[in-house]
Amino acid sequence: MRAGAGALSAPARPRRRQPLHPVSLVAAGCLGVILLAPVGASLAAGPEDTPARVSTLLDNGAYDLALALIDRLQPEPLREPEEWVAWERVRLQSYRKREDWDGLLSRTAKIPAGLPLLSQQRLLTEAVELLLPSGRGDAMRGILRELLWRGGGDSVQMSQWRRLVIRSYLAADQVEDARIAIQRYQSEYLPADKDWVYLYGQVLLRSGDADTAAASLAAVQTRDGRLLRTLSRLRAGIDDPELVIEQLGPPRHRPTADDEFLASLWSLYAEAASLAYRARDKVVALEALFSGTFAVARPEFRAWEIGDVWQAYRSLAEEVGNARHLLQGESEAWREVARELGASNYPVESRAVIALLALDERDPMQRDELHTLLFDSLREDGMDVLAVRLYRDPQRFPDVNVVPAAVRHRIVTYAIKHRDIELAALMSRQLPPAGPDQDPLSWALIRARLAIYTGEFRHGEGVLREAIGSVSAFDADAADRIMQLIFDLQSVGRHKAAYLLFEMMHDRVSTSNHKRETLFWMADSLRNMGQYTRAAELYFESALLNGEGFDIWGQTARLNAAEALTEAGMLEDARRIYEQLLRLTADPKQRLALERRLQQLWLRKDERAGAAEAGSAH
Repeated sequence: MRAGAGALSAPARPRRRQPLHPVSLVAAGCLGVILLAPVGASLAAGPEDTPARVSTLLDNGAYDLALALIDRLQPEPLREPEEWVAWERVRLQSYRKREDWDGLLSRTAKIPAGLPLLSQQRLLTEAVELLLPSGRGDAMRGILRELLWRGGGDSVQMSQWRRLVIRSYLAADQVEDARIAIQRYQSEYLPADKDWVYLYGQVLLRSGDADTAAASLAAVQTRDGRLLRTLSRLRAGIDDPELVIEQLGPPRHRPTADDEFLASLWSLYAEAASLAYRARDKVVALEALFSGTFAVARPEFRAWEIGDVWQAYRSLAEEVGNARHLLQGESEAWREVARELGASNYPVESRAVIALLALDERDPMQRDELHTLLFDSLREDGMDVLAVRLYRDPQRFPDVNVVPAAVRHRIVTYAIKHRDIELAALMSRQLPPAGPDQDPLSWALIRARLAIYTGEFRHGEGVLREAIGSVSAFDADAADRIMQLIFDLQSVGRHKAAYLLFEMMHDRVSTSNHKRETLFWMADSLRNMGQYTRAAELYFESALLNGEGFDIWGQTARLNAAEALTEAGMLEDARRIYEQLLRLTADPKQRLALERRLQQLWLRKDERAGAAEAGSAH
């Protein structure tokens, strides 16, 4: 069977891929019957199959399984309307989880008109709320217009739909439309509840009216409301930014905050620090904002970009340089300050100076060294995510080849560790080994595996061809590692490329076992390409190499040859091989399997004879 793909880093010697024993190959036909059983059979309804249970599957990431169960278990809508609605709510959640906005929208058009009006309204309202993150304002308002114009809703529902209209404008960044809508709503309903006050403050802030927003949010005591009020007062100039920084404190000390809230806190902290000209606090805030796995801050807060981190480093470094009377161009003096700050437990200031030097350095070797120092400093402080983001800044590094090689190697290591195969593949493109200590073949195999795993098959095949062609003879370990990757190509149907690569390997492997293997798997690829005669020939070569022929490997190769001959229509040759194997086999199960193969051949032979007779009769 095929050996596993192995780790993405240079693997230890993998298990060699062995062909199946003859009886295993024959028995595989029985297994196929089991594997090809209808999928629905495994999704039969059980006593615990409820919408709540399937919703739990969604929460745990089993989106496809949940949807399959919904398709199977959801009753007819007009026969069991309440049950159907319960299942439909979970279905809508499944579309939201996978961000399938088109699927969610199309599903709203399929709500049966025969359902109770209240159920229709409930489902459509929930669909709009689920669509808010999509930003599809027109689609959301289309649903809401239908609800409002159709009528039948009570005053609470009408109010909810009108508020959803405002939120749909905000979701689509149509701030002026949202402002007009809140003014109309305000004059008609005169609302004063905390949810309305928060929504009102959001719209005012987004439209640039921080003064009015601060006044409207004055009495709000919810967590989110207080945060929005602080932002409003800061932008309105009511609160001194120094005071805001003191009130907030370092947001990292709020472990109970959710990701979006924490990102909003750091964004506010950075904005206050910027207004107060506190360069170090701004760097600290932006490092935290971009080094965490936080969600994006809420739209009312400033949307900082990774380029702002580079600029913040420059500002802090210039502040450090001015305090120490450093002159521009005195690179060694700046480096000494960076080293001194790092040794004195001032890593933020040290990083800022290193970043400034790296940005301004013209010598390529020294510049690459400085960027590597910056990356390592961030990594040592647990900010790998920020380090990677800094070197994916499209403004400073528009092409991956501009990123220093040593930094790219570090990003590849990070990406492999975090299973970000696409990033690892991107950074490894045309990247030479890290240094003389890294085996060029191991590095080439990492690059090839990354390319294959991201679907860049031609690139991966090219790397393998280059790696194989660069060596005249492979030892057993290297041969196994390369063959593992060729097996991966066979697994995705790249049989022509796999055949050519195995052919190259055949001329370079040093052991007879490896030569037999390469012949066997070359035959396998030919057989998958429909070249049955040539495949049978290579199976025989694999079986007979070095005087072997009837050991386990040879028997398996002969069995495959017989199957290939059968597919080529050479039934008598296949029969003779099966009979040879039958004479060698004492195991009852293997004998039974081989006898069945012989019976199948006789049936095919009789079928051919019947067809020939019918042809001659005509």
